[in-house]
Order: sequence, then structure tokens, then C-alpha cells
Amino acid sequence: MNPKIESTSCQRGIGILLVVLVGLLSACNPNYRGHDKPILHTTISADGKMVATLLNAGTDKQLLRVRNLGTDTTWRTVQGPPLTHSIRFGLQGHELLLTHRKPDLPAKDYLSKLDLDNPERGLQKIYESEDGLAFPVEVTPGQVMVRTRHADQTGKRFYLSGYYWILVGQDQQLRKVGPDPVLPYAAPNIVGSGFFWTEDQMGEKKEAHPLVLSYPLPGGVAPIFSRERLEKNTHDVLCDRMAKRCLRWFISNLNQIPHGSYIYDVDVLFGATSCKLPGLSGRPAGVSLTPDGNAAVMSLAAGPDKPRHVVVMHFNPQQCEAISLQHINFEEK
Repeated sequence: MNPKIESTSCQRGIGILLVVLVGLLSACNPNYRGHDKPILHTTISADGKMVATLLNAGTDKQLLRVRNLGTDTTWRTVQGPPLTHSIRFGLQGHELLLTHRKPDLPAKDYLSKLDLDNPERGLQKIYESEDGLAFPVEVTPGQVMVRTRHADQTGKRFYLSGYYWILVGQDQQLRKVGPDPVLPYAAPNIVGSGFFWTEDQMGEKKEAHPLVLSYPLPGGVAPIFSRERLEKNTHDVLCDRMAKRCLRWFISNLNQIPHGSYIYDVDVLFGATSCKLPGLSGRPAGVSLTPDGNAAVMSLAAGPDKPRHVVVMHFNPQQCEAISLQHINFEEK
């Protein structure tokens, strides 16, 4: 039996109206392109020293690997739980948050953590649900925000309008946060005491700035992030916990290429300035930024159906430009 969920006051209207845009989201977001090679998910630890990758998520061919950037020269395979479909480093040490499924009837999804520095401790369960779990993000130590979904009376899940987010505390108390329903976004930007997503307008409104969908955490304040800070060709943005440094991926030749064949470029928003990240044109996915904004990771493919590799970035806290860009090969075996 699931613990009681406490609802918090939040803005709901935008989430409901945006449901009709799910087709556009599926077409434009590189995380949802069915014709790409299997997405290589990546995440970087809060201290910027370890990277984890997940290939073939949610299948019996999944491959979970980690690499200590200071000591490892090759990828290390980790025996994670079967049918793992999303990963994200937490805020403490090298604890990896995972969502995974056990297909026994009734099928259940689990939110767990694995301490990669002390694997002998094994997998530690945080929460379980029959309603699906994905894209965990640790808001404060021991408090995890994760996406779930509603089920109707016959047990079938709604695809278009059934998603919402919950906050799982150390005491197992659950709180619903943000809009209900919401489009199937991945984890939001956690900034201050709230969070936000951006929604590109590159379908029928190519001349419009992206929408910024901002909400408070329980007892918090919705962050203010001006949509005018983002150029009109912006697809998405990922920010640190203060929104001082953000990675922005965008389409520079939006009006010159067929829909669905976009190639993205990546730059950095740093306060009121911006700077380029050279050599990152392609199809980014699994982008992850440390809470302090000093390191980031992504998987990158040169184009549709091209192999992916891992890109690790490190930044000086006082400057926009990256001080290092490391391209790491990833063998899919």
C-alpha cells in the first residue's frame, strides 16, 4: 500500500492545456526520437568526478557502466537491477538513483539507490509503486522528486494526461508537486525552492520564445527565469541549482532543414553573458549538470542513426567558457 499523498497548491491550467502538444514534444525532443540509435543516458556526480551511463534502458540488454574521471582509464560495468529505465546521481558522494521494474504480477516500479563507492551495501530501496516511476532527482539530501502516473479503474495507464510528479521524503511521506496532469517531461531544473521546465515553440510558432513552466516546491517559491533570456531557436535548457550557469541546446538553421532532421548546437548561458561550446553539434541526450554548475556530461551523436559517445565538460566557477572538453568513446558491448 502506498503512503498517503499530500497535494500542494500549484498551477495546473498550463499543464492541462499543453497535453495537446505531446506530439510535438515527441517529434522534437532527442530523448523521444524512435529512429535514433538507442539513447545513451548519462549522469555526472555532484562532485564532478564520476560519470555513469545507461544503454538500452528498460530492456534485457541494458548496460550500466561507470567511470571515475580521475582514476579509471576504461568503463566499468556495474550489475544494476534488471529493467533499469532511468539513472541520476544524488547529492551525496557517488550514490546513484535508479528507477527499475519488476515485471511480476502485479508489476511494480522501484526507486532505489546504489552507492558506487561501497557496492557491497547493495541496492537500497527508497520507494515502490504500481503506477510507474522515472527520472529521479534529489532535491535535498534524502528527498527525491520522481515522475509517476495515474491508473484508471481498469488498471490501464493514461499516456497523454496521466503523468505527475511526487516528492518522496525519508519518512516515506509523499507530496504531489507541480501540475497534474503534465506532459511526459524528464527531470526539471531544480532552482532555489522551486523547479521549472522549458517548452520549445518550434512547431507552428518558430518565431516565439520557449515557454517557461515554473512551479514551487512545498513551502517554496517558483523560480523566475525569463523566457526572453532564451533565443527563439532554443530547444531546451539545463541549469545549475542557482540558474547561474545553464546549458542551452538550439537549432541554428531551423528554417533550412526538414522537421525531424535537426542538428543541435550547444552553448552556455552564464549570468547575463553566453559563450559557445565548440565541437558539440549533433544530437545531444542525457544531459546532466552538477548542482554547482562546474561540470556536465552528455551523450552525443553526429546525426540520426549515428553512434554515440560521451562528452564531459568542466568549468571555472568564475567564467563562462569550458576549461576542458573531454570526448570519451563508448563501445556498445
